[in-house]
Amino acid sequence: MAARSEVVALLTDFEVEGTGPEQRFVHRDGRPFTEAETELVSGATEEDLRAAASALAAAPQRLAELLMPYIQTVAEEVSENPPPTEGNPSPAAGNPSPAAGNPPRTAEYFDGWYADMVASPVKDEIQQRHLGLPPQLLSTSLLGWEGIAEVTAELRLAPGDTLVDLACGRGGYGLEIAGRTGARLVGVDFSAEAVRQAREHAERLGATADFRVGNLTATGLEAGSAAGVLCVDAIQFAAPPQAAYREIRRILEPGGRAVLTCWEAVGRDDERVVPDRLRHVDLRAGLTAAGFADVEVQDRPSWRAPERAMWEEAAALDPGDDPALRSFHDEGVRSLGMMDLVRRVLATATAP
Repeated sequence: MAARSEVVALLTDFEVEGTGPEQRFVHRDGRPFTEAETELVSGATEEDLRAAASALAAAPQRLAELLMPYIQTVAEEVSENPPPTEGNPSPAAGNPSPAAGNPPRTAEYFDGWYADMVASPVKDEIQQRHLGLPPQLLSTSLLGWEGIAEVTAELRLAPGDTLVDLACGRGGYGLEIAGRTGARLVGVDFSAEAVRQAREHAERLGATADFRVGNLTATGLEAGSAAGVLCVDAIQFAAPPQAAYREIRRILEPGGRAVLTCWEAVGRDDERVVPDRLRHVDLRAGLTAAGFADVEVQDRPSWRAPERAMWEEAAALDPGDDPALRSFHDEGVRSLGMMDLVRRVLATATAP
């Protein structure tokens, strides 16, 4: 287990301090690397370590499905139990009400969360009704029909272009947009169960798509391979956040479009906005620092009314012994307490 923890530190849990001969690697919480960890990364550059993470995500599909959830789980076990520090966000890419202030969740948690939905269609019915989604669009995020049309227009896809849906969940949004535009869809999620369900759902719809296990900061995709990247309500889960913006920039071709939906705190110093990862979301700063051009972040207050109505129904329902409804109910209660502390935003940018 110790060796695996060292690999996690090598691939996902480091920052670089200093330059040249003074360069050294430290954990994100500021702890210096141990002697064994230092030996592991001896002679490596930051680019080497990022490439190693990408190589793991790019492993043959079956191998990636087996390895990535475990690696991600161990990474979160490390990140959830550090010495006290200001904020230590989870790298989870998934989405049970990220605006609700949920604690970090592991890949195993999300696998179970997605599996529970299969046996509980009531949650999907409530969500689809409030967000205006058709029955065939399986959503685990909060983008409604109006928002899908706007996102599709902002992506500016042509038939045959490649669309990457990051933190794709069960694939609903990517499949819908690919169907409207004729784009080739690649969906990436760190939950192997979500990927399995997305593949089955695409097959039921008769759609062609490539769903694979990966994460927000290491998709395993080739540089410049996408004409558009979509990330619905999940960018706040990346760790470190800036690595996700850089990864989106890396996989986009020149002129490619990035379109992200999320929430941002009305006041970033407002400690009532929890967790820290949500309070610190700054889409404009993240996209700009990654080298994007034409960065725009726009408020979408009209998206809030359907969200509020959905959470009110979720909070009022009796979930009984249904685990999916219990999770939905609890998210509703938490989300209603956060509604006035965050604003709904749509961010767009162009790769130079």
